[in-house]
Amino acid sequence: MPAFITPVDVTPSTFGVYTDVDVSAHVAGGATGAILRVKNSAFSDRGYGLRRNGGGGDLYHDLNAEGHNWEVAPLDDGGVFEARLQSADLSLELTGYTQGEADFPTGPVDVTPGSWFGGFRDVDISAHTGGDPAAAALLLFRPIATDVFARAKGASFDLNGFCDNRQPILCGVDGSEVLQARSGSSSQRLWLTGWFTSGVLVESVPVDVTPGSSATWTTHALPAGATGAVFWAVAPGSSPVLWGARKKGSGLSWVAGSNQAVSLAIVEADGNAEVEIWDDDPGDLKIYRLATFAAVDDFTVEPEAIESAGEVTAVEVDAGDDFAVTPEAIESAGEVT
Repeated sequence: MPAFITPVDVTPSTFGVYTDVDVSAHVAGGATGAILRVKNSAFSDRGYGLRRNGGGGDLYHDLNAEGHNWEVAPLDDGGVFEARLQSADLSLELTGYTQGEADFPTGPVDVTPGSWFGGFRDVDISAHTGGDPAAAALLLFRPIATDVFARAKGASFDLNGFCDNRQPILCGVDGSEVLQARSGSSSQRLWLTGWFTSGVLVESVPVDVTPGSSATWTTHALPAGATGAVFWAVAPGSSPVLWGARKKGSGLSWVAGSNQAVSLAIVEADGNAEVEIWDDDPGDLKIYRLATFAAVDDFTVEPEAIESAGEVTAVEVDAGDDFAVTPEAIESAGEVT
């Protein structure tokens, strides 16, 4: 699962060109990606790009005026990525990092469907992920002024919103590593920037976590054991709305505008699996939980399986801290779901 840290400002001091950003002092050895909050403080759009150190691809494009998004930038073996910021109005905060559960291509892969105007189209990423099947995809819409969204193949929900800026999203895939993406324009491009193989549970239907009160931090409880979550904010029309998400009790000043009508957040939960959500206008902007992170993949044990299992022996599972399951624990556990 991703590891979260106390946020650190890693904004480079050079602008207009790709510059190395070394985060090795803040991430563990073997870290594969840097989780970043990107913020634009200007009253007009500002451009930025993120990429692997020494890798190809230049997906430089705008972030909306006074807006914010979260992205995951691929790291090289030395804990370095490259960033290109238009000006000092843009800032990068390192909020965490991925490890073995996430992988990234050498450079972003264009997975734009051949024809996708006006509806969802299949996108098969299996040729790009290698031998370890993806559980979720990290995607980037590089824009034309239109609606955007992505989901696992077989899903029926649609949370599309308008954006003509650079916009990341995380979505699930089916068992064949196929997702579906939609755009209102055949000129829109879609890029695969990375994928998770484990440690993430994508909601089969996104959970509406829109606060009942406006302009105040509101607690949202994640499933037990969750260490963080991915949120999608979307509003009708094309106007940005102030919103934010943060670890409960952190006091972080993470309220900013959506990226026109959409925005993505990847945030840590506290020890009680709780976060806080801010929505300046809940009647307009809706916020959904797309996925949660946990130490082990979500699973369900049926009572019948335990009844017919016969003798139960202690088992150690490698999931961070080792733990053991004993017969006595099962006998005293009560109903199992």
